[in-house]
Amino acid sequence: MLFPFCDVCGDRLSYGCDMHESIVTKQTARGWPKKKRGLINHPYNCHLLCNGDCHTWAHAHPREMVAIQISRYGYDKIQKWIDSLEFKVPFSWHRGLDQVEADRMAEIRRKS
Repeated sequence: MLFPFCDVCGDRLSYGCDMHESIVTKQTARGWPKKKRGLINHPYNCHLLCNGDCHTWAHAHPREMVAIQISRYGYDKIQKWIDSLEFKVPFSWHRGLDQVEADRMAEIRRKS
């Protein structure tokens, strides 16, 4: 059986891990119609994390978590997914990161 790895500490996850939304948060989706709220549960948006400290760290470092997703999936793919959500106002999800900066930040995170 294959297990994923925590996006914060890199440890192998088994049972009891947490899911963290980094681009479109539950708070953002709270104002959406109920039937559309589940759209945030997408691989481009979600991280699997260890319980406790790693999840706390992720909440305190949203820019780094977005950088991981941009590096993993690519800016253009995530933008296409964001566009499919039909926001009524422009949604700045990237926290000022472009692909190059996100890749640099994710590489530093992997090495730490």
